[in-house]
Amino acid sequence: MYRLDGKPALLKGGTTKIGRRIGTRLVEEGCDVGIVDINVTGGLRMH
Repeated sequence: MYRLDGKPALLKGGTTKIGRRIGTRLVEEGCDVGIVDINVTGGLRMH
């Protein structure tokens, strides 16, 4: 019943702090999330 089920979302700066929280929430709401960030180390920890 989520309004975001299957919707795509591209998140810039999503590997740390608030960006990571937003990305997590989007996934919880059913979005297909792509994350772009220059912080490679932070991105590798997000699985």
